[in-house]
Amino acid sequence: QEYVSQGYNTDRDIEETLNIGWKLLSILPRSELKRIDDKFLDQYYGK
Repeated sequence: QEYVSQGYNTDRDIEETLNIGWKLLSILPRSELKRIDDKFLDQYYGK
């Protein structure tokens, strides 16, 4: 199980944090992500 929150002892850079965020967003159907620009969805959604 992976957590989004980062404690003081967790050493995670911004890129790893963003990747976790995209993994979470990929749970949702792409059609529901209307406020995210298509160029970002094309680049990161589901990867």
